Amino acid sequence: VVEIPREEVEQLNKRLRSFLKGMDGGGAVNDLVLSEKDINALIEQDEELRGRVYIRIQDGKIGGDVSMPADIAPGGSGRFFNASALFDVSMKNGSLWVSLSDASVNGEPIPAIFLNTIAEENLIDLYEDKDSAKILQKIESVRIEEDKIILRARMNEKMPASTDVTCQEKKINAGSREGNAI
Repeated sequence: VVEIPREEVEQLNKRLRSFLKGMDGGGAVNDLVLSEKDINALIEQDEELRGRVYIRIQDGKIGGDVSMPADIAPGGSGRFFNASALFDVSMKNGSLWVSLSDASVNGEPIPAIFLNTIAEENLIDLYEDKDSAKILQKIESVRIEEDKIILRARMNEKMPASTDVTCQEKKINAGSREGNAI
């Protein structure tokens, strides 16, 4: 669990809301700059991900650790699936593209044949939150500089009518009210 003072979480959520509203309005929007700490603070606001996912940004590379209960697998009761990965993040054909570049499961490297197959998939396509997926479509560019991710919104385009930015704001606001640390 990432411990972040409430004031910092509120400032982060304010920056994110401003970015989302700017994307919705099609006006001028400043780039959204997110540090490793910022991203993990956002992850901690999600009940399903809290304490299970941690993102690392170092030397222009993005990595992550996942620890999920293995209860759904035969013999998995009381056990955990632990994985670490490195990701390539870029824009392809105007869409945000996140692919796996290296990974290990429970400390063992994934065999190259499996890694190569998974590496051809855009992991964003697996994300089931349709509101977030539509917001991600509004990203014009993504850069990783040292220990930060920099997102630039597409300019002068309206969000699709079915995208509800206020739904994202409710999630952000709910997370910032949960206490001093998340």
